[in-house]
Amino acid sequence: MYKLMCFGFMCCTMIFIGVPCITAKDQPLQGLEVLKQRAFEIGTTLLEAPRLGSYDWGPFPPGMTSLYGAVHAKNASVALQLAKTFLSIKQGRYVTPSLAQDKEILTAPPFKISMESALALRLTSWPGRAQVLRMKDDVTFFLDGAHTTDSIQACAEWFKTAGDKASNCSSPPFRVLMFNVTKERKGEDMLDLLASLSFDLVIFCSTMSREAAESDNTNFNTSLDIQVCL
Repeated sequence: MYKLMCFGFMCCTMIFIGVPCITAKDQPLQGLEVLKQRAFEIGTTLLEAPRLGSYDWGPFPPGMTSLYGAVHAKNASVALQLAKTFLSIKQGRYVTPSLAQDKEILTAPPFKISMESALALRLTSWPGRAQVLRMKDDVTFFLDGAHTTDSIQACAEWFKTAGDKASNCSSPPFRVLMFNVTKERKGEDMLDLLASLSFDLVIFCSTMSREAAESDNTNFNTSLDIQVCL
């Protein structure tokens, strides 16, 4: 709980007076309480993005995105709200919402989805999230950079579906999990969610592919020693 509240407080450095703060639905209660408290203290309104299916999709398939899982549907709704807010401000059409009373969290109103927005959600490419790479010699990589329990759960559900679709050989595939986790995350909680996927081999590795890290790939939040301990 302490780490969750600290993370929530760090997120609050992105809250500014008079600028609406938009968060996803169904956030952990402890972190959400920190966001509500800081938004109230700073003097802005905390808005919760509505569910993706609540928008007016018109002739477009409701809630259709290119990324798998409910967690990405939440992200898509936040993206829609952020884009609409930004464009409204730039075009001088933005109306500042009233400050919530008693640290209340309001739900941002859904709106009619334009053709451009529907197409953008459908064609969004996010390499490293629910990505399938087919290589030679019948080797297929399933890549996902999930880093929370919610996204790991979505990753597991995606792999069950994508793995079965990709397995077209007569003999059962040999499944290998390559797993790493960085500082401030509990790897055992994430591995519990992957345990039911019946991997034949698990390889634990660091995020560092070479002894001397390239400057643009360096993760200053962790070190090789810390990752080996984890």
